[in-house]
Amino acid sequence: MDVKTLIKYAKNQCNPEEFESVVQWLMNEADTPEGQTLLHEVFNNEISDKTIFNFENDRILDRIHHTLNTKQSIEILSDESLGIINKKKFLHLFTSFLTRAAAILFLPFFLYSIYAYFSNKRPSFDQIEQISQLNHEIFAPLGSVLKVDLPDGSKAWLNNGSKLQFPSKFTGAKRIVELEGEGYFEVTLNQKKPFIVNTKKIKVIALGTKFNVMAYLDDPNIEASLKEGKVLVQKKDSIGKYHTLKEMKPREHLSFNPNNGKYSVQIKDPDEFNSWINGKIIFRNTPLDQVARKLSRWYNVEFNVLDKDLEQYSYTATLIDETLPQVLELMKLATPIDYSISQRREQQDGSYSKKKVLLWKKSITH
Repeated sequence: MDVKTLIKYAKNQCNPEEFESVVQWLMNEADTPEGQTLLHEVFNNEISDKTIFNFENDRILDRIHHTLNTKQSIEILSDESLGIINKKKFLHLFTSFLTRAAAILFLPFFLYSIYAYFSNKRPSFDQIEQISQLNHEIFAPLGSVLKVDLPDGSKAWLNNGSKLQFPSKFTGAKRIVELEGEGYFEVTLNQKKPFIVNTKKIKVIALGTKFNVMAYLDDPNIEASLKEGKVLVQKKDSIGKYHTLKEMKPREHLSFNPNNGKYSVQIKDPDEFNSWINGKIIFRNTPLDQVARKLSRWYNVEFNVLDKDLEQYSYTATLIDETLPQVLELMKLATPIDYSISQRREQQDGSYSKKKVLLWKKSITH
């Protein structure tokens, strides 16, 4: 193994042969003295190049799925010609898929660990303990909703493109989970052990209640909506300390902007914010930019608003089984907009780009 190949792998630029060699190296040699020497060299020569951490996770996963599906189809077709489906081959392919996915997605953390070690940015004991306890990670791919049963009997639903980390068992004085994206929680009551949802900028503390948290990294605001009970919302400052924002009551909806530290609280129907767990999207006088963000995740497409004038429009609707073209036609009827949808295009590595939706202001003719 050499530094150049490892960096290519980290940037998702390996050819199939290089890919296989790095996976084998990670599994068998990375923790040997020779492997540690190579990782030291990676740090000294390449770690300052911050582009190594600019990963396109969706595209990487798409590539893995493409590779797996291609190989699986070949294997199954070959076996079906003999009138059988070889379960051992399928199991081998599935195991191979998991190995590749783990190797790709954990490499950034692996390399960052090197960076943290050599730059003396070692995590504290409390951080290490917390990370070691959060040993389960569930990811809801774009276009899907997942339900998760937590160790204490609480339930969580994950919206499109969201991730939840949690332990095998809640130990100690708190029940802590980590959320990236959007989650709806129904928390089992335990007065002695609060349930805490951590995000990058806020934490939501509950005892036994039902609430929704939206904390996508690409959204300007973090939002929380309370259906039942009480929750305490705290914000994190620049040095990592938490300060109380609001103790929320049922039907309150909080929107917090971490960039300026401002927040607002409104009384709203909580179903507007948690209906997605039942396959519905509800808009109530929702601005176009928020509509576009929600639709982009729901239909796994990319929106591009070409005319700034469109930001003045808002929408009220309940969507259940509508297709994307049907939704866009409804928007077109309600406001003077027009649109186009581009098809997915195959990339050189076998992955596919997202569909793109262009929105512009419709010209009015007399």
